[in-house]
Amino acid sequence: MPSFKKKIQSISDKTEALIVLIGAFGFLIIRDAYLIYKGDHVISTQSLYSVFVYEVVILTSLGFFIKYRGWTFKSLGLMFQLKDLLYALALYGVFIFFYTLFYSILVDILDVQLKVNFIQLNSLSLSAVLLISVVNPIFEELFLCGYLLSFRQKIMHPYSLVFFSVAIRVSYHLYQNWFVLLHIIPFGIISAIWFLRTKRIWPIIMIHQLIDFFGLLAYTIK
Repeated sequence: MPSFKKKIQSISDKTEALIVLIGAFGFLIIRDAYLIYKGDHVISTQSLYSVFVYEVVILTSLGFFIKYRGWTFKSLGLMFQLKDLLYALALYGVFIFFYTLFYSILVDILDVQLKVNFIQLNSLSLSAVLLISVVNPIFEELFLCGYLLSFRQKIMHPYSLVFFSVAIRVSYHLYQNWFVLLHIIPFGIISAIWFLRTKRIWPIIMIHQLIDFFGLLAYTIK
């Protein structure tokens, strides 16, 4: 009987990709559909801890899976260098530029009333915010950029993968309404193009961590 490890190594690349992407984002997409149907979403300390636990479990499980499939820190773009800090600052500036541009188009030109379909509570614990701000960006960027975009020579054209990566990212953030156009799509495009050109994922992760942390920090103030 072949070992479990050998069985994992014997599956096709496309089957591997389906296992990883459905395993990482299937539940999140279903959750998003439910939140849209429900019509609201309460962000609480408990919900942040729940997402943190979910992502740690999935990240660990799929991490071992792709390790058996031959993936390494280097092939995922996870080799950190100090210059990644400078790259992160530069990319953050690019993101802020496009965020401001899109905001001006939506609000000043198209007169869109920006609102989201969830309720945010002013009772988030700082520890929950810190944990989710560290883990969530690693979880999302590892699979959407480091993993998915590294399949560019195996599955489809690189810029088709950019579209696919952004589409998955949007699919579990749709409850945020217009903020998907304002925030998620520009960030997804910038991140995907950056990774395709550099194979460096830490600048993307660090920007995402800053966005998550400062976005939630205000709601820790009682």
